Amino acid sequence: MSKLLAKQFVKPKPGWIARLFGDKESSYNYNVEKVESIDCGGFFEKHNLLRVFVADLFLEGVVLPGSKSYGNFAYDGERLLYLHGKPATRKPRMQELLQAEGKPLELCDPEKLGELFISCLLRRKNEYHALIVSTDSLRSYDSPRNIYKVDEQVLEKIAEQIRAPAIVGDTHSGWKLNVVTVSGWMDRKNNLSAIEFSITPTFEISTVQVNLSRRIFAQSPSLKY
Repeated sequence: MSKLLAKQFVKPKPGWIARLFGDKESSYNYNVEKVESIDCGGFFEKHNLLRVFVADLFLEGVVLPGSKSYGNFAYDGERLLYLHGKPATRKPRMQELLQAEGKPLELCDPEKLGELFISCLLRRKNEYHALIVSTDSLRSYDSPRNIYKVDEQVLEKIAEQIRAPAIVGDTHSGWKLNVVTVSGWMDRKNNLSAIEFSITPTFEISTVQVNLSRRIFAQSPSLKY
Protein backbone atom coordinates (compact mmCIF):
# COMPACT_ATOMS: atom_id res chain seq x y z
CA MET A 1 0.00 0.00 0.00
CA SER A 2 2.90 2.40 0.64
CA LYS A 3 3.88 2.10 -3.04
CA LEU A 4 0.33 2.93 -4.14
CA LEU A 5 0.35 6.00 -1.91
CA ALA A 6 3.71 7.13 -3.28
CA LYS A 7 2.34 7.05 -6.84
CA GLN A 8 -0.67 9.14 -5.92
CA PHE A 9 0.79 11.67 -3.47
CA VAL A 10 3.88 13.46 -4.76
CA LYS A 11 5.40 16.04 -2.45
CA PRO A 12 5.78 19.50 -4.04
CA LYS A 13 9.35 20.70 -4.28
CA PRO A 14 10.17 23.06 -1.39
CA GLY A 15 10.55 26.72 -2.28
CA TRP A 16 13.87 28.50 -2.00
CA ILE A 17 13.07 29.87 1.46
CA ALA A 18 12.26 26.38 2.76
CA ARG A 19 15.46 25.04 1.19
CA LEU A 20 17.42 27.90 2.77
CA PHE A 21 16.21 26.74 6.19
CA GLY A 22 17.09 23.13 5.52
CA ASP A 23 13.89 21.60 4.09
CA LYS A 24 15.36 19.30 1.44
CA GLU A 25 12.93 16.39 1.80
CA SER A 26 12.00 15.17 -1.66
CA SER A 27 9.16 12.84 -0.65
CA TYR A 28 6.68 12.13 2.10
CA ASN A 29 7.00 9.35 4.63
CA TYR A 30 4.60 6.78 3.11
CA ASN A 31 4.83 4.34 5.99
CA VAL A 32 1.35 2.96 6.72
CA GLU A 33 0.78 2.70 10.45
CA LYS A 34 -2.79 1.39 10.55
CA VAL A 35 -5.64 0.41 8.22
CA GLU A 36 -9.29 0.29 9.34
CA SER A 37 -12.23 -1.10 7.41
CA ILE A 38 -15.13 1.32 6.81
CA ASP A 39 -18.45 -0.39 7.42
CA CYS A 40 -21.01 0.34 4.69
CA GLY A 41 -23.21 -2.66 5.39
CA GLY A 42 -21.97 -4.67 2.42
CA PHE A 43 -23.24 -2.17 -0.15
CA PHE A 44 -19.91 -1.84 -1.95
CA GLU A 45 -19.11 -5.13 -3.67
CA LYS A 46 -16.29 -4.19 -6.05
CA HIS A 47 -14.26 -2.15 -3.55
CA ASN A 48 -13.03 -2.39 0.01
CA LEU A 49 -13.46 0.93 1.80
CA LEU A 50 -10.52 1.71 4.06
CA ARG A 51 -9.34 4.39 6.47
CA VAL A 52 -5.56 4.58 6.18
CA PHE A 53 -3.24 6.15 8.76
CA VAL A 54 0.24 7.29 7.66
CA ALA A 55 3.34 8.76 9.30
CA ASP A 56 3.23 12.13 7.50
CA LEU A 57 0.86 15.05 6.84
CA PHE A 58 -0.41 14.51 3.30
CA LEU A 59 -3.88 13.01 3.96
CA GLU A 60 -7.05 14.90 4.89
CA GLY A 61 -7.39 14.21 8.62
CA VAL A 62 -4.58 15.31 10.92
CA VAL A 63 -3.77 13.43 14.12
CA LEU A 64 -3.10 16.01 16.85
CA PRO A 65 -0.71 16.49 18.44
CA GLY A 66 1.86 15.07 16.05
CA SER A 67 2.76 14.76 12.39
CA LYS A 68 0.51 11.92 11.24
CA SER A 69 -2.61 11.93 9.07
CA TYR A 70 -5.35 9.69 7.72
CA GLY A 71 -7.85 9.49 4.89
CA ASN A 72 -10.54 7.35 3.29
CA PHE A 73 -9.86 5.16 0.27
CA ALA A 74 -11.60 2.62 -1.96
CA TYR A 75 -9.47 -0.32 -3.09
CA ASP A 76 -10.45 -2.71 -5.89
CA GLY A 77 -7.38 -4.96 -5.68
CA GLU A 78 -5.32 -2.85 -8.08
CA ARG A 79 -6.20 0.80 -7.73
CA LEU A 80 -6.34 2.86 -4.55
CA LEU A 81 -8.96 5.61 -4.95
CA TYR A 82 -8.64 8.59 -2.58
CA LEU A 83 -12.17 9.66 -1.68
CA HIS A 84 -11.57 13.17 -0.33
CA GLY A 85 -11.74 16.40 -2.24
CA LYS A 86 -12.38 17.21 -5.89
CA PRO A 87 -9.46 17.13 -8.34
CA ALA A 88 -9.36 20.18 -10.60
CA THR A 89 -9.05 18.18 -13.82
CA ARG A 90 -11.34 15.19 -13.19
CA LYS A 91 -14.66 14.15 -11.70
CA PRO A 92 -14.87 13.73 -7.91
CA ARG A 93 -13.59 10.39 -6.63
CA MET A 94 -16.87 9.61 -4.84
CA GLN A 95 -18.63 9.88 -8.19
CA GLU A 96 -16.04 7.51 -9.69
CA LEU A 97 -16.66 5.02 -6.89
CA LEU A 98 -20.44 5.07 -7.24
CA GLN A 99 -20.21 4.77 -11.03
CA ALA A 100 -17.84 1.81 -10.76
CA GLU A 101 -20.21 0.06 -8.36
CA GLY A 102 -23.27 0.96 -10.46
CA LYS A 103 -25.76 0.07 -7.72
CA PRO A 104 -29.05 1.82 -6.83
CA LEU A 105 -28.37 4.00 -3.80
CA GLU A 106 -31.71 3.18 -2.18
CA LEU A 107 -30.20 -0.25 -1.43
CA CYS A 108 -27.63 1.32 0.91
CA ASP A 109 -28.24 1.99 4.58
CA PRO A 110 -28.85 5.78 4.65
CA GLU A 111 -27.00 6.25 7.94
CA LYS A 112 -23.88 4.48 6.67
CA LEU A 113 -23.99 6.32 3.33
CA GLY A 114 -24.52 9.60 5.16
CA GLU A 115 -21.46 8.94 7.32
CA LEU A 116 -19.40 8.21 4.22
CA PHE A 117 -20.58 11.30 2.33
CA ILE A 118 -19.99 13.77 5.15
CA SER A 119 -16.58 12.25 5.91
CA CYS A 120 -15.34 12.31 2.32
CA LEU A 121 -17.13 15.28 0.76
CA LEU A 122 -17.42 17.81 3.59
CA ARG A 123 -14.29 17.31 5.68
CA ARG A 124 -11.66 20.06 5.40
CA LYS A 125 -8.62 18.90 7.37
CA ASN A 126 -9.74 18.86 11.01
CA GLU A 127 -12.93 20.82 10.44
CA TYR A 128 -15.52 18.12 9.96
CA HIS A 129 -19.12 16.98 10.46
CA ALA A 130 -20.61 14.38 12.79
CA LEU A 131 -23.89 12.67 11.96
CA ILE A 132 -26.93 13.32 14.16
CA VAL A 133 -29.81 10.83 13.82
CA SER A 134 -32.27 12.15 16.43
CA THR A 135 -32.72 14.71 19.20
CA ASP A 136 -31.64 12.02 21.67
CA SER A 137 -28.38 11.43 19.76
CA LEU A 138 -27.76 15.18 19.83
CA ARG A 139 -28.30 15.30 23.60
CA SER A 140 -25.90 12.38 24.08
CA TYR A 141 -23.32 13.62 21.57
CA ASP A 142 -19.78 12.58 22.51
CA SER A 143 -20.99 10.39 25.36
CA PRO A 144 -19.57 9.21 27.75
CA ARG A 145 -17.31 12.25 28.11
CA ASN A 146 -20.41 14.42 28.69
CA ILE A 147 -18.61 17.66 27.86
CA TYR A 148 -21.38 18.89 25.57
CA LYS A 149 -24.74 20.16 26.82
CA VAL A 150 -27.53 21.00 24.40
CA ASP A 151 -29.21 24.39 24.59
CA GLU A 152 -32.73 23.09 25.19
CA GLN A 153 -34.40 26.40 24.29
CA VAL A 154 -32.73 26.40 20.89
CA LEU A 155 -33.45 22.71 20.38
CA GLU A 156 -37.15 23.15 21.12
CA LYS A 157 -37.46 25.55 18.16
CA ILE A 158 -35.83 23.23 15.62
CA ALA A 159 -36.49 19.73 16.99
CA GLU A 160 -38.91 18.82 14.17
CA GLN A 161 -36.15 19.41 11.61
CA ILE A 162 -33.86 16.82 13.20
CA ARG A 163 -34.59 13.55 11.45
CA ALA A 164 -32.80 10.28 10.81
CA PRO A 165 -30.81 10.03 7.55
CA ALA A 166 -33.02 9.18 4.58
CA ILE A 167 -32.58 8.27 0.91
CA VAL A 168 -35.35 8.81 -1.64
CA GLY A 169 -35.29 8.25 -5.40
CA ASP A 170 -34.33 5.63 -7.95
CA THR A 171 -32.08 4.99 -10.95
CA HIS A 172 -34.40 6.97 -13.26
CA SER A 173 -34.85 10.17 -11.26
CA GLY A 174 -31.68 10.15 -9.16
CA TRP A 175 -31.56 10.32 -5.38
CA LYS A 176 -31.76 12.71 -2.44
CA LEU A 177 -29.78 11.86 0.68
CA ASN A 178 -30.78 14.01 3.66
CA VAL A 179 -28.79 14.17 6.89
CA VAL A 180 -28.36 16.39 9.95
CA THR A 181 -24.89 17.11 11.35
CA VAL A 182 -22.98 19.07 13.94
CA SER A 183 -19.75 20.55 12.64
CA GLY A 184 -16.71 22.58 13.61
CA TRP A 185 -12.98 22.31 14.14
CA MET A 186 -11.99 19.27 16.21
CA ASP A 187 -14.02 19.35 19.46
CA ARG A 188 -15.29 22.88 18.84
CA LYS A 189 -18.51 21.75 17.20
CA ASN A 190 -21.51 24.05 17.61
CA ASN A 191 -23.06 24.35 14.14
CA LEU A 192 -26.15 22.25 13.53
CA SER A 193 -27.03 21.85 9.85
CA ALA A 194 -29.47 20.05 7.58
CA ILE A 195 -27.68 18.80 4.46
CA GLU A 196 -29.12 17.47 1.24
CA PHE A 197 -26.96 15.57 -1.22
CA SER A 198 -28.49 15.34 -4.68
CA ILE A 199 -27.17 12.49 -6.81
CA THR A 200 -28.07 12.21 -10.49
CA PRO A 201 -28.68 8.86 -12.27
CA THR A 202 -25.05 9.14 -13.48
CA PHE A 203 -23.92 9.70 -9.86
CA GLU A 204 -22.97 13.38 -10.12
CA ILE A 205 -23.23 14.88 -6.64
CA SER A 206 -24.28 18.35 -5.49
CA THR A 207 -24.79 19.60 -1.95
CA VAL A 208 -27.10 22.09 -0.23
CA GLN A 209 -26.48 22.93 3.42
CA VAL A 210 -28.97 24.84 5.59
CA ASN A 211 -27.86 26.10 8.99
CA LEU A 212 -30.29 25.24 11.79
CA SER A 213 -28.28 26.73 14.65
CA ARG A 214 -24.85 28.29 15.05
CA ARG A 215 -24.84 27.54 18.77
CA ILE A 216 -26.70 24.34 19.52
CA PHE A 217 -24.63 23.57 22.61
CA ALA A 218 -24.87 25.67 25.75
CA GLN A 219 -21.72 23.92 26.96
CA SER A 220 -18.87 22.66 24.78
CA PRO A 221 -15.16 21.98 25.31
CA SER A 222 -12.47 24.62 24.95
CA LEU A 223 -9.56 22.27 24.42
CA LYS A 224 -6.21 23.52 23.19
CA TYR A 225 -4.05 21.57 20.73
